Amino acid sequence: EGGEGKATGKRPREEPWEATGLPEAAPAGEEARACAPGESASAEAGAPGTSALAEAPPSPTAAFLTRVAHDEARGRFALPLEGTLGESELLYELRPGPGGGPAVMDVVHTGTPEEARGKGYAAVVTAAALDHALGRGWRVRASCSYVRDRFLGEPRRRARYPAGFVVD
Repeated sequence: EGGEGKATGKRPREEPWEATGLPEAAPAGEEARACAPGESASAEAGAPGTSALAEAPPSPTAAFLTRVAHDEARGRFALPLEGTLGESELLYELRPGPGGGPAVMDVVHTGTPEEARGKGYAAVVTAAALDHALGRGWRVRASCSYVRDRFLGEPRRRARYPAGFVVD
């Protein structure tokens, strides 16, 4: 694909939110593929954590989280985008927890309109959804490849959530 936002080896890659003012954006092009419902989830090992989100490092995403709308009846989080770009969305299914444990938010899809990708919108919607799940005492299954591989694959984002929060 194109070289936009890719490291060249000549100098460290600048984070897009530093130039655009958007928080915790994925490198350009990394939001380009929205996951499809039914993608397999990856395994996460670890004992249930006792950390709370309040104990996590502060995130510059916090200011943007207030713009995310949650439609619990539809299992949907959405961030309205500027102008006529539409919305960035995350869809989930709430499932009973294994063995009567905490409920599991199964994140099955994230999507951002093509012309708005690579600017961090999916990261904002994902952070809002995961923060909501954590606040409710739920666990998260990252069936969506963006959430599993890109969002939670980044150590600085993963560090916001306690061990055991993400399940198979």
